[in-house]
Order: sequence, then C-alpha cells, then structure tokens
Amino acid sequence: MLERFKAVEAKQLAFARNASVAAHARYMDREALLRRLGLSASRLVKQSAPARGGPFIDAQTVLGRLEPQLRDFFAAWSKLDLLDKAMVSIPSFIPVTRYTVTSGFGVRYDPFTGRTAMHQGVDLSGSYGEAVYAAADGVVQRAASTGAYGNMIDLDHDRGLGTRYGHLAKILVRTGQRVTQGQKIGMMGSTGRSTGTHLHYEVRIDGNAVNPMPFLEASANVLEIQRRARERLEAAQHG
Repeated sequence: MLERFKAVEAKQLAFARNASVAAHARYMDREALLRRLGLSASRLVKQSAPARGGPFIDAQTVLGRLEPQLRDFFAAWSKLDLLDKAMVSIPSFIPVTRYTVTSGFGVRYDPFTGRTAMHQGVDLSGSYGEAVYAAADGVVQRAASTGAYGNMIDLDHDRGLGTRYGHLAKILVRTGQRVTQGQKIGMMGSTGRSTGTHLHYEVRIDGNAVNPMPFLEASANVLEIQRRARERLEAAQHG
C-alpha cells in the first residue's frame, strides 16, 4: 500500500512540475509579444489581480511534501490566467475590413502645409461609409465632432489602454456607452482636417500615442489569446 501511495505521489509531483514549466513558457511567450507592443506583462498582471485578504493559514500542514510543487503550480497558472484576462484590454481587432496604409505613425510632411509634423496615428484609406469597428471592449470616452479630427470617437479599454478613430462620416455610439470588441461604432469618411476618405486610427497607452502598426500586425496572435481567456472566464462564471 505504501509503495502505491509513493507512486501516486511521484506522478503528482511530475504533473505539477511539467504543468508549471508549461505555464511559465506560455507566460514568457506572451511577455515577449507584449514587449513588441510596448506593454509590460508584470504591470498588466498587477492591474488585474483581485482584491484579497484574510488570516494566514500555513498550507504546509495540509499539503505536506507536495506543498512546494503545488505552490509553484498554482502560482504559475494563476499568473498566466491573470495575464490572459488582462490581455482582453489590448486593442487587437483591426478597425476596418479592407484598407491601405496611406500615412504611418511619426514625423511626416503635413498634407496641407508641407511642413514636418508629428502624426500620432496611422491613416487607413478605404471606401466612404465603410464600417469602423471597436478594437477592444471598452467605454466611449468621447463621441463628437472635434475640429481637426472631424467626427471622432475615443474608447477607453481599461488598464491605461485607449484607441481613437477620426474623420468619421458618421458616429454610431454615444459618450458613456459600453462597446464590445468588433462592434460597429462608426463609418469611414473625410470630416475635419482630411484630404480624402480614410480612418485616422490611434492607440494610446496612459494617454500617450504609440505606433498602432505593431498592434495591427499582432492582431491574429492576440485575438486567439483573448478568445481563450474569454472562454475560460465564461466557463468560470457558469461553473
């Protein structure tokens, strides 16, 4: 009987070790992806950690010699789970179906004055009236005509992430409204300071504009992670 228990214990230890290694590898992959987007994995995890408390009860008396391996196992998977849930805030859904990048992020020659100027987003040209979609779940911070941006929408995706959609022909949401990733929020146009039909698209981190292209290029990878995270969250809510 003792040998049987030892065999079971050995299998449990091996499972815990292998699962911890797998979780760590996945976390590292996501961390590398986030670095390319200019985001910090540790910060996202910290912002996603739930409020907790209560008395300390040493698990050593309950878990015995399995405690270190189980502790590592639960810690690794909990950390990965928090990161995946936080990544739901990343603007990964491409806001238009068909587009051509006509102006990139950074310093450029202004199309009206010919002088050098900072362009805080990317211009995605397409067809007039084409649907514009929310890049991630969020709340509409502003939806109005704003002068140079024309008809514009600002979305807050939580955790310091936001997106901006400018020169719209029509706004389909209102300030304070909650939207879901992929929801139609407007229609492409040429309002404001614009030379032709296109979407001016910005990604912002803590209020600062960053290059949206890495987010567009990583769309498929991030969307898959977000899909799995949503499935796990829904399963937990219904379980």
